[in-house]
Parts: sequence; C-alpha cells; structure tokens
Amino acid sequence: MPLKNNASVESESLRLAPEPAPDAVTRATVEASIAAFGETRDTRFFFPGEQAGQVVEALVQLVTGGDMGLGLVIGEPGCGKTLLRSELHRRLNELDCVCVTLENGWLDFDETLLELLSQLEGRRVQSAEYPGRYDRLAAVKQSLLERVVGAGRHLALLVDEAQQLDDATLEGIRSLTNISAERQNFMTPILFGHTSLADRVETSPALASRVRMNHRLRPLSESGTAAYVRHRVAVSTGAGEGPFTSDALRVLHRETGGMPRIINQRCKTTLETALERRLAVVDRGFFEEEPEKADSCRSWPDSCLLSG
Repeated sequence: MPLKNNASVESESLRLAPEPAPDAVTRATVEASIAAFGETRDTRFFFPGEQAGQVVEALVQLVTGGDMGLGLVIGEPGCGKTLLRSELHRRLNELDCVCVTLENGWLDFDETLLELLSQLEGRRVQSAEYPGRYDRLAAVKQSLLERVVGAGRHLALLVDEAQQLDDATLEGIRSLTNISAERQNFMTPILFGHTSLADRVETSPALASRVRMNHRLRPLSESGTAAYVRHRVAVSTGAGEGPFTSDALRVLHRETGGMPRIINQRCKTTLETALERRLAVVDRGFFEEEPEKADSCRSWPDSCLLSG
C-alpha cells in the first residue's frame, strides 16, 4: 500500500509533556507500553476495529454452521493474520469446538494427516503406526467420529501459511470436507495465507467451489491506526492516557502504511528510545526523518522528564 502524504503533518521536534498530573503518563506507563508492541499471540491485544472483528464473527458462523466448505483469509505479511487466527481459536474454544492448528505449511498431505491425528489424539502419533495414506485417512476419520461427532462437537482446521502448501496437500485438505456423518459436515478448514494463495485457489475449480468465505485483510486507515495503538496501550497499561500524541499517530500511519507488524516495531523502538531519554510523551518528531531533531530533546528541563 503506497504511503500517503499528509500536508497537515509538519516536521517538528519532540514536544515534551509538562509535569505529569496524577493521571498523566509515568515511567511505568511507558515501560508497560513497550510490552504492548512485542511479538505476542495474546488475544487481549486483538484489535477488532475496522474489519478484524467482523472477519472473526463470520468465521465463527462458518465453522458452527455445518457447511461443507472452507474459509480463506489472505493478506500481506504483517497484516494481522496470526493474531486473528489466535482470536478465532479462542472464540471457537468458548463454543466448545475442537480446534486443530497447522502452522507448518511445508508439510505434505501424508504429514498433514499425521499432525491432524496427533492433535486429535492428544499425543505424538508415530508414522510407523500408520505407514500408508489409507491407514492415516481411516484413523483420522475414526478419531473424528469418536472425539468430535460422538461428543456433538465441530472441528475447525486452522491452517497457517497455507500458501506454502503444495497443490496435492491443498486438494487433500479440501477432500477432508467430504467426511460427514448423518448428512452433516463436522469439519471446516480455514486457510490463512499470503495474497498469492487466492490465485492458487482460483486455478483449482474443485477447491474454489468449496470456498464459502474469502476475505482479504487490508492495512488500517489513519483513524484505525490510532485506535489500534491506543487499544494495545490500554490493554498493557490499564491507563486511559498513553504516551503518543494524535500528531504522532498520524505520522506513524503515514510511515507504516497502516500495517500492524510495522506499527508494532516502530512503536516499540520509539518507546524504548523515549524511556532511555526519560521522555513522557511521544510527539510526531519521533517519527520524522531527521534524527537530530529528536536529539535536541536532551536539553529540555527536568520538569519535562518522566515521573515515577
């Protein structure tokens, strides 16, 4: 996504906060805010705004609806697919669905069956136990009937990095949706992957015909970026006031294009610098391209430094 120029955002050096009021930003707030932007799958940090929350709700409906189809969630690297998958996993667990997650897209179909069986059985199933594909398919079906259908539950097969799967494995996963009991499907694959996955699905009529939901995650808008950052800070600190000014968040959006992973990286390094310099407020000068302007902040008076 091309970065937008915002004429209203002018280059300026950091503006430090005044002496913090009782509810103002403190050192502890800045320290906790840094943790908000680390690599995590903690679903408390899941931001449901703009589109992600609606995608999760639609996927929940797809899984629990018993349709003999699959879901497709695509997006550029760093757009939030992994945390969305974690949130979907959490929601489905709340609904007593069985969730199997495949995170290694380089598995072939025989290895995929073994991994699926291992997670269903709750133990590491050895390849020697079921040496052939037919044996593994039969074992998977039996385990599904006993542990899923027999318990009146539904299985969600969540496949990460699905663009790495070879064509035979994609077709094999599609074929698993044919397993049903009493005319009701009880397994729904959800494929998460790069945008190239959509092109591969379209070239396979059999696979494309089973897609019931196809959603592309897009970068956050300017307002979405601000809400995303404030959400993560609030979760991490419990404070209503974070260290970023509105001007800083506008420049942050311009620099990152609204991509969550880049936002996280930029916020984390910026907050670490702010903490090192004992600065309570991050203004847009931190995100400008002239580092010497940020360096000028060292000369500001002690009344502007972090409390606590």
